[in-house]
This record gives sequence, C-alpha cells and structure tokens, in this order.
Amino acid sequence: GDNGYWQQYPTALPGYFAGASSAWSGYKGTELDFQELLDIHYFKDESGMKAKALLQMANIYKEYSSGVHNGSIFALTMLDSHYPGYRSYFQPLRGLDFSGALKELKGAENYIQKANNADKELLFTAHLLRHGIQLTIELFKTESLAIKDIPVKKRKEFSEDLKSIISEFKRLWLVRYRDGGLQDSLNIFYELDAFYSN
Repeated sequence: GDNGYWQQYPTALPGYFAGASSAWSGYKGTELDFQELLDIHYFKDESGMKAKALLQMANIYKEYSSGVHNGSIFALTMLDSHYPGYRSYFQPLRGLDFSGALKELKGAENYIQKANNADKELLFTAHLLRHGIQLTIELFKTESLAIKDIPVKKRKEFSEDLKSIISEFKRLWLVRYRDGGLQDSLNIFYELDAFYSN
C-alpha cells in the first residue's frame, strides 16, 4: 500500500512506542526515554548504541526541512519522479548548507555494530539517507532544480549507488516480509533510476 515503503522496520518503532504509551498509560511522547525503550524491548542492546544511532538518524532532517509537511527534504528529492507536487518545497530550502547533515549521519553510523539483521536495517537506513542528502546537495546546485540538469557523471554515480541500495533493499525485505509488496516499493526506486539515466 501507499505506493510502496522504503523505511526499514526499526524506523517506525519510536512512533509506535509513543502511540502505545499515550493510549495505554497516558504518557506524552516527550516523557519517554526512547533510547532505553528501544534498547530493552527491541534491540536488546546493553550498550545502547543501536537505539542511539536510530534516534540520531531520525532527527537529522529537522534542521533542514523547515516548512516541509509530513516528510524530509532528503526523501522528497528522491521521490521527485513520483511526487512532483512536492517541488514547491525545494526553492525555499536551496540556500541551506546540507554538509552538516552528512556529518551527523557519519556520527550515527559510528554507533552501528554490524552484527545482526537489525544492524543491517540501520546501515541500509544510513545508506539511503546519505543518498538522499547527496542528491539534495547536487539537485540544489542546479538552476532548474531538476535531476536531469545534474551533471551526467554525477547522475551515473547516483545510479550506481541506487542499484546497490535496491539490491540490499530486496534482501532485507525478504528477510522480514513476504514478497507481496516488494514490487510496489521497488517501483519508486526504479523511477528515480530512470531519472538518473535520462
């Protein structure tokens, strides 16, 4: 449903925990220690590093997506081929320096231990987020704010990177889910890759 779904399962957990605590216990989301909850109930990680990485990645968009409704600018640039109506958000944000987002992402990645499938889902999330940040940086250098006007060499690099994202996405999907919704989710990746190729 919803034209596919790129996010990995752990990325939704803070929202689930906030909703459950509000419904069952009357807590506000701001009263919860999400890192502790994720460590205890999902990651089972005494170091707390996986939850820290997830929460740090979850917050990177905030500084760079002012005024964006229900999304992040880094997702919207990747979804431009599918949802061109979101382009109205691009112009007001094009003067921002997004290099800080890459630094924050690198800091989050340092907490991921690469030991199990949850780690791989976090690493995939980091890879996809990096792709979105780098695409946003290059897209906002163009006068037209159009992927077709990104230099060909750079678009080829994006296409190669996206192919590795697609390969890992397929693998992770089939570990956790049935294959029924896989094609819907892949189609948006393929649309983006077609933009890189034109």
